[in-house]
Amino acid sequence: MGKFGLISSTTDGGISWTSYDDPELLGKLGLWGMDFADELNGWAAGDGGAIVHTADGGVTWKRQTSGVPHILMDVDFVDNLQGWVVGFDRSTGSSVVLSTLDGGATWNEQARIPSEGIRALFVLDAEHAWAVGEQQRRSDEDGSQKLLRYEVDPVEP
Repeated sequence: MGKFGLISSTTDGGISWTSYDDPELLGKLGLWGMDFADELNGWAAGDGGAIVHTADGGVTWKRQTSGVPHILMDVDFVDNLQGWVVGFDRSTGSSVVLSTLDGGATWNEQARIPSEGIRALFVLDAEHAWAVGEQQRRSDEDGSQKLLRYEVDPVEP
């Protein structure tokens, strides 16, 4: 994973690595987040709203349509159907949370968070998730920072 559309994998604990390089699929995209729900189903997210999915353990990858042009920073799935992606819209300075209930066949905007740059996501289960990032503005008049909490409505199956 990384800049210029490269996905690499290992099956021997990192002694050797195999690269999946498909210029037509990945082009020069930066891929910034990856998650596997099981040994076969994985997703990577990156520049320009890119989401790619494998159903065969990374042998082949297919593009999914996120519906947004943003930089998608991270992806996390609780099973092979339900997952989330977080990203950042530079033009508005806001973050976006996308969700899916069908393995990424469709992605829906679940939340837009103004003045925040969400960079990473961890999903424990369908009801508990954490995201981290950076504020794009000062939150108090005195210039001090404070922790901001956002609640996102649960995705209904």
